[in-house]
Amino acid sequence: MPMSRDLHGSCYCGRNTYTLKQQPCENYMKEFGPPPYVYYDNCADCRRLQAAPIVGWVKVPLDFFSHQTHPRNPAEAPESIYRLIESSPGKERYFCGFCGTHITYIDEDCRKEGWIEIALGSLSEDSLKALPEMGLKPDMHFWWDSGIGWFKEDIKGSKLGGWMKVRKANPQETVEEGEGAGEGEQ
Repeated sequence: MPMSRDLHGSCYCGRNTYTLKQQPCENYMKEFGPPPYVYYDNCADCRRLQAAPIVGWVKVPLDFFSHQTHPRNPAEAPESIYRLIESSPGKERYFCGFCGTHITYIDEDCRKEGWIEIALGSLSEDSLKALPEMGLKPDMHFWWDSGIGWFKEDIKGSKLGGWMKVRKANPQETVEEGEGAGEGEQ
């Protein structure tokens, strides 16, 4: 579902800020409708890098995303503020070099197809509150099989797991919906 307003976010210390602005978009995943896409991710790399049992993402075309750095003194160069870690070959994660907040993820496929993923938790409070008003609450889980067993058990039957859709690892495969988490496999 398209955004009805701009979304804003930042790292914890405010040296990195960004805006997500709806643009005309022809390149989108037909089975999900127009972007943005908001979902949960159970991948072990994402969980470990964000130190969380589950991670939320907002996936948008690259031209929706604009990023700014805000140095606090002349010694702070943009590349020291918006830092890159390559978590595995071709998988780039950008984070704040000062407070450590993870901000974006882009891999070779995303780059080739013109997409970027933004850490859901880095959105401003106002933007997080606006998501449900725009019909943009997370409604998919990716990498379900990589999730933490006890966490998956805890969310079965809950609002977080009860409405769940699980996206198959192969983008050509269908999306399965389940009564509880674990109905679909990753």
